[in-house]
Amino acid sequence: LDYSPLEILLDPHGRDLLFRVTGSQHVMYCWCNLLAQWLFGEFYFAPILINVTLSLLTAKLVASLARACRLPAGYSRGLFLFLIVHWDLVAWSSFVNVKDALAGTLAVLALLCLVRFFSDRRIRDLVGFLVVGQLFWWLRFYVPLVMLAATGAWMLFEWRDARKLLFLPLLLAVGLVVAPWT
Repeated sequence: LDYSPLEILLDPHGRDLLFRVTGSQHVMYCWCNLLAQWLFGEFYFAPILINVTLSLLTAKLVASLARACRLPAGYSRGLFLFLIVHWDLVAWSSFVNVKDALAGTLAVLALLCLVRFFSDRRIRDLVGFLVVGQLFWWLRFYVPLVMLAATGAWMLFEWRDARKLLFLPLLLAVGLVVAPWT
């Protein structure tokens, strides 16, 4: 490998190579495969190991999401076990393609950040959502927009807080700024 995962991001020629290899802005897939080969060697199992790790992380994040939604601890544990043996997760973790495992992990992480922000009002959770949203620009750029639209609908119809009238124009503004780039 000519570049490490960090060098390819920092070096202008490395970034150019990354964009040329992928042929689009979705460079995170290629970068994750580079990371896998850098960590574990240029072997067939390297990206699969990353997929399995991401799948386990996704199951853990979904269990954390259940706890953030104030569901019982037993339900959270059962959900974790269900996810780690679910046929779809097991099958997709076994293929070289890292797309779905990475997109799933980031989507659940973004959702967890949003739920925690609205329940605990911590700015770090909102910042976490924004950071994950930026990562989606190089993966699947439309996912944060769908999440923002769903959050806006939830705020409008379900959120029982007068402050929702302050957040709705902000969500609309973000959507109008981001939508032309998608």
